Amino acid sequence: VVFKAGSGINFIDNGTNDFYNVVFDSTGTYQLGRNLTIQNDLTIKSGILDVTASNYTLTVGGNWINRGTFLANSGRVVLNNTSASTKIINSGSSAFYELRIEGGSNTVYQIDSTNLNVDYRLSIVSGKLDLNSYTLNCGDGNGSDYLEVSGILEVDGNAHLKLGNNTAVNVQAGGRMRVVGADTLSIATVTNQGSGGTYSLTVN
Repeated sequence: VVFKAGSGINFIDNGTNDFYNVVFDSTGTYQLGRNLTIQNDLTIKSGILDVTASNYTLTVGGNWINRGTFLANSGRVVLNNTSASTKIINSGSSAFYELRIEGGSNTVYQIDSTNLNVDYRLSIVSGKLDLNSYTLNCGDGNGSDYLEVSGILEVDGNAHLKLGNNTAVNVQAGGRMRVVGADTLSIATVTNQGSGGTYSLTVN
């Protein structure tokens, strides 16, 4: 399905039905009218996708590719592919508010093209999130923010995990956070976001 409306505000309400692939190629804004599930890829080529002040949940089963604008508000995005495959997260210049990764045991979500920003809560419930030498900014420094790992978080060579003030990292029993560089010139880094403050790390 390709949404190509011009300027102005447009609404999406697909009832209880899912989409398969969705592409936004618009100069306007699309607002969700209820929770939405996309079984495969979401691509925002242009325009704005807005979960609105109702904070609808957006569930995507494939790649997340954003070259336009995603307005997360206080909504949740769920990435839930469970196949033995690698899926891409290209978030563009837009931050997530709450991001849940619910992959299979052999599913890898890999950051691609741009750094990943999650303002409030990132939950790696299952599967792997691979920073792929990019930066993950977790927490926006406003209130308490959370990084929860029950699957695998891979902070590899040249990658940076940057934590906002009052961000709590909790690696659950069975979860793994691997911070491993390639060599002395390609290190993996966990640090704050450069604005001072504190963060905590708990390993169960």
